[in-house]
Amino acid sequence: MIVILGPTGVGKSNLALELAKNLRGEIINADSMQIYKYMDIGTAKPTKSDFLAIPHHLYDIAEPDEEFNVSLFNRLANQVISEVESNGSVPIIVGGTGQYIWSLLEDWQFASETSDSKNFRQVLEGRLESEGLLSLGKELTCKDPESASIIDLKNPRRVIRALERLEHGLRAVNPRAKQPPIVKNVLIVGLFMPRQCLYTVVDNRLIRMVEGGFVSEVNKLIDIGYEPVLKSMNGIGYREIFEYLSYRCTWGHAIDSVKSRTHRLIRSQSNWFKSGDKRINWFDVSDTDMSKIIDKVSGLFYGRS
Repeated sequence: MIVILGPTGVGKSNLALELAKNLRGEIINADSMQIYKYMDIGTAKPTKSDFLAIPHHLYDIAEPDEEFNVSLFNRLANQVISEVESNGSVPIIVGGTGQYIWSLLEDWQFASETSDSKNFRQVLEGRLESEGLLSLGKELTCKDPESASIIDLKNPRRVIRALERLEHGLRAVNPRAKQPPIVKNVLIVGLFMPRQCLYTVVDNRLIRMVEGGFVSEVNKLIDIGYEPVLKSMNGIGYREIFEYLSYRCTWGHAIDSVKSRTHRLIRSQSNWFKSGDKRINWFDVSDTDMSKIIDKVSGLFYGRS
């Protein structure tokens, strides 16, 4: 199995596609936004020709208003990995969602969901709507100030998840060990480039997304009836364009906000995928030709086989 990780916009999908062609691989998505249907442009999903060229899995598997989490991803991904391997193909996991990636590699264990836990979540979601996020954040801070200091209190999903964990007698946040052991027979490939250079890359990508119909994509989601409170619609770009279309901000403000959130995401991803992590084989895409990276990764993979 090969895992390709790194920050958004660095070229992970392109590398995965070329490796899949060379190694008889099948690509498995580990991006928390690319699981959603109808959200193609703003999530930088592979193109239709990519899907036709190589088998892709775990893309377009959830409606934008459907609940999805790392536990469900982990279960589905492990099923797909087994199926791909049984066909004699190489599973190639690609994505930038740290929780998804490490849940597989570090073999995270998840508690089974009961009806009580579902009911408690519904209560919290009801309170979110009636009382607002600030109220839930204050409760979390009161119950577990240490955990509240290290999570994003502006992210309703994370606040709700933290309160759920407290309800079940767990810590609101469960810090990972620095470098836990990983599953066997896996090659981890990390792509990076200097941060300011990457900021320019993703800013230019945003221009291409807009030119490619990003605004129309968001309009279509609104017409279908998907509300801005949804987890999916809070995705980078979708929330800002929704606010622009709702006359809540100017186009310039929306674009600046998308860029700012994308840069923040890149910084956050560097916390999940650390340059000093010796489990990861790192490649600087700004300094190394992609064809050479493909050759080196192929050599590393065959060397482990």
